[in-house]
Amino acid sequence: ASGNGSFLTRGGDIRGDGIRAGLQSADGNVNAYFVGIEANGNRASGIVLDAEGLNDVDVAAVHVDAIDNRHDGIRFDLESQSEDVFALVAGADASGNGDDGIAIRATAADDASVGISDTIASGNDGNGISANIQGGDYADFFVGNLAVEDLDDIYDFIDDVGILGDLIPQGEVIASDNSLNGISVSLVAGTGDATLVASETTADDNTGHGLDFSLDSSAGTGDALAFLFSTQTLGNGNEDINGSVESDAGDAIISGTNVVYSGYSLSATAGTGTADIDINP
Repeated sequence: ASGNGSFLTRGGDIRGDGIRAGLQSADGNVNAYFVGIEANGNRASGIVLDAEGLNDVDVAAVHVDAIDNRHDGIRFDLESQSEDVFALVAGADASGNGDDGIAIRATAADDASVGISDTIASGNDGNGISANIQGGDYADFFVGNLAVEDLDDIYDFIDDVGILGDLIPQGEVIASDNSLNGISVSLVAGTGDATLVASETTADDNTGHGLDFSLDSSAGTGDALAFLFSTQTLGNGNEDINGSVESDAGDAIISGTNVVYSGYSLSATAGTGTADIDINP
């Protein structure tokens, strides 16, 4: 398709193969909004979206359930060839699935940013939440009660989604009792920063790590920054928090306040910048 592509759906009690949508725009934007959906107990995944646009790709899933599906609960594969990718999941339950609860891949020529808020992703046979994000400039992952605010403050996301913004909830994120990691994040930034912010997030009793992250901004001059606020990771099979941040010309920082954990494995590597790890100063 050429021009702008949009997909808006509302519904409940979706069965069969759940929802699968493919959107492509050769010379415009792609917008996909999932609102008030139940996609439970499907033979494959609950909600699947493959979206590619020349310009911006904006996606939101708000007040959705994707529970007890054979594969992923929610899976987004998003790409912008020349501009930005922004995605938000809020007010979701993605639990008890055969693979990941929520799996998002976002690739953009410019900025790629993903937010998760007011969501439960527990008891999955894969990760609770997995995000692989690559931006030609900035790459961000925001999870927890500040995720919507962060996404909007930096990128004006609420303006992009219009009246849907009035429906978006904000709250804690729980990713516990999963067979792999609670939350697994990979961020690669091109010329800008790679930034992870976790706030009011719980990732307990997972077989792997509670929170596992890799942030890389070494290709350009940006920073690699991980900020953890009021985050709990306890009783996981491996280190509760496992993470690395790497920058070449910028800073590599891991900072945590009011973080509850029993063990972590963290590394910060910077070329000419500052490398620092400071949890619960």
